[in-house]
Amino acid sequence: MAVFLLLPIQSFAATKVFEREYTYQASEADSKLSCRVIALEQVKRLLLEELGTYLQSISEVKDGVLTKDEIVTLTAGVVRTEVVSEHWDGKVYRLKARIKANPDHVIKAINRLRNDRQKSKDLAESQARAKQYLNDIKRLKQELSKVKGEALKRKQIEYVQAVKNLSAENWFERGLYFCEFQLYNEAIVAFTKTLEITPRYAGAYYNRGTAWAMKGDYDRAIVDFNRALEIDPRCAKAYYNRGIAWADKGDFNRAIADYTKALEIDPRYANAYNTRGYAWGKKGDIDRAIADYTKALEIDPRDAVAYHNRGIAWADKGDFNRAIADYTKVLEIDPRYADAYYNRGNAWGKKGDFNRAIADYTKALEIDPRDANAYNNRGHAWHGKGDYDRAIADYTKALEIDPRYAKAYNNRGNAWGGKGNPDRAIADFNRALEIDPRYAEAYCGRGAAWIMKGDFWQASADARKGLSLKPEDKECQILVDYLKAKVRGKE
Repeated sequence: MAVFLLLPIQSFAATKVFEREYTYQASEADSKLSCRVIALEQVKRLLLEELGTYLQSISEVKDGVLTKDEIVTLTAGVVRTEVVSEHWDGKVYRLKARIKANPDHVIKAINRLRNDRQKSKDLAESQARAKQYLNDIKRLKQELSKVKGEALKRKQIEYVQAVKNLSAENWFERGLYFCEFQLYNEAIVAFTKTLEITPRYAGAYYNRGTAWAMKGDYDRAIVDFNRALEIDPRCAKAYYNRGIAWADKGDFNRAIADYTKALEIDPRYANAYNTRGYAWGKKGDIDRAIADYTKALEIDPRDAVAYHNRGIAWADKGDFNRAIADYTKVLEIDPRYADAYYNRGNAWGKKGDFNRAIADYTKALEIDPRDANAYNNRGHAWHGKGDYDRAIADYTKALEIDPRYAKAYNNRGNAWGGKGNPDRAIADFNRALEIDPRYAEAYCGRGAAWIMKGDFWQASADARKGLSLKPEDKECQILVDYLKAKVRGKE
């Protein structure tokens, strides 16, 4: 897949303001509302054209050709036109509007949007339709002056519908803008407005569905994706997004079916391979997961997420060397991918290389200082090196971030035990068990702490409880067997 990047020639901290005015001469068929819709669309086009010209002048395109028209189209999805003033005297509608834009932020947003093929297509098609509706309005305005009677009524109906259609496209583009900046409530309102005007607008349904999904309302999302597919059964994006909604609901069979349908329509839909791979992984079919991630990478060799997901799958199979190779590839593509450092740290830890594990967890924490898991796992690596003080410090930091992190309490309890402090160990195991009463390892850990205090009866009770919760735990079984002998000796 070709990657097109718009790069600023220099950095711009200041926001640029572009302001234009448009005057629209009303016809007999126009109302105040229709005049406003037309004037707003025209002034928006002037502003986007001016902004596009400016961005082209301060930027260069890397790895491909991005035309000015493409820049203008994409910019429509990442900036908002604000009305400054408007005046209507019954014959003329004057509207002044502006766009405020930080060039650096706009260029970054364009690059994100450019790599979303469906959203780019949606924007291009919406702008093409808006242009056609403007042409229709211009034509009908001329025709209205030449007809009478029934023909006039028909043309007036056509004219009103063309204005409504233009308004629908304006709402649709606003919805895409709101989605781009994660304003999902506003996006839902905008797409709903589109659908009130144009009830068979498939793109408005699946984009509203996406907004519902981002808000966590997967049932409403699925309803919208269903409606989009009734209107357009070849809409791969609707199948893909419905698959994500099913996956988020835990229904991986339906998710896989939808991803597969998306791939039948678009065999080069890399994201669909990636998400289907994730669904296979959740079902425990790691080999199929790896096959799908690999296919995604054949289509897009720079897909950091697919490398990351495949790395996790290799780790699930116990192949930590391949996992490390994939995480390393992620970091070549995106050096600030914190999860790749974190998971590579896990893989180094599994290989017993605690120094490299600590280095990776530390890097992850430089990027995301609030990652409680990274502190916990770095603590575990320090523990593996026998440095209980540093381990305790990291577990404590994890608990400052997440006070209900049962595993961090359990691990800190083990570290206190390693330092020969059974009382503090027991206090931490108690806290872990308050949070998770079925935490088998915490019972066994507390049992070991009771042994340090010479209380074999308490130790035996905890060890047996831990083993009952997790019968496959070999350490618990060893502890239980040891304590049987000890307790018998005390009888």
